[in-house]
Amino acid sequence: MNFPVDIDELERMHAAATPAQHDGGDWFVDLDRNDQPNILAGNHDHWVALLPHQCVRSLEVLANVRASYIAAMHNAMPSIIAELKALRKVAEVAQAAVDLVDEENERDALRRVLSEVPK
Repeated sequence: MNFPVDIDELERMHAAATPAQHDGGDWFVDLDRNDQPNILAGNHDHWVALLPHQCVRSLEVLANVRASYIAAMHNAMPSIIAELKALRKVAEVAQAAVDLVDEENERDALRRVLSEVPK
């Protein structure tokens, strides 16, 4: 089976983006004194990124949304990767079941069911 997402690369990128010195807690967004979103990790003790404002309200709103998105995706990534790995294993087991079926008509029926699974 061909899977377009490289899970190993996602894990590598996630590990590289996660500072070793923070306590493993979630990332979150906190606004600085200029209302610019800072992405922080740990107990407010590790700065990850600043999405500076551009003095245009629409860009400021977008920076806030992007900061929240980045923090949420970072926090969810380990669960997303684990679920993706589990689903890939299910797909592999299902394909193995098709390969084990002796009767051609039963194999065709199983192939039809598997063809409906997104690739």
